[in-house]
Amino acid sequence: MKIVIVLAAVAVVAWFGIQQFMAPGAPDLTTEGDEVLLAAGDLDYRFSKGKRFEGTYMMFGGTAIDHRNAIASVYVAGLNVRDAIPIARRYPDFYRCASPGASMAKDKVVDFQVVPADDDTLDELRASLEDFDDNIRSGGDRVCVRLQGSRLRLTSAKVREVKEDVIDTISAKDFYLVDSASRVDCRQALTSG
Repeated sequence: MKIVIVLAAVAVVAWFGIQQFMAPGAPDLTTEGDEVLLAAGDLDYRFSKGKRFEGTYMMFGGTAIDHRNAIASVYVAGLNVRDAIPIARRYPDFYRCASPGASMAKDKVVDFQVVPADDDTLDELRASLEDFDDNIRSGGDRVCVRLQGSRLRLTSAKVREVKEDVIDTISAKDFYLVDSASRVDCRQALTSG
């Protein structure tokens, strides 16, 4: 009997240990009409849902944010392939800093503060960012992602325990609820336009 209790205790400790090292999953989201509620750590965020958006973006940076109170779980800097195609026709190496086309691309890069709608979307964005980082280090191809979702406007940020609104302490107010993310071959995307 003692061995069973010891094994159970070890299993529980191991499970909690693994949970501490694993990246958190997608945020706890609730949608009520045009309102989106996000429970993150100690904070409750409220957004108004705006226009739908979709597009394929060439990644120029980003990171996954693994903080329990984070509003956005992922940050992505991307260039819409529609904007990249005419630049690529003139400067095929535009994504390299030394290219004369780099400044043209830089002006059109969009920053996405992403609130992923589910675990699949979050996993795909994390994997895309890892591939982006690996490819930058090894001189590999660019990574492109197709994103679909809705624009979000932050309307309140409350500390749950004391119900105090701290929205004035948050500089970013515009976010993107991404409900679908998938990788796209960049070379194909740049030549299909």
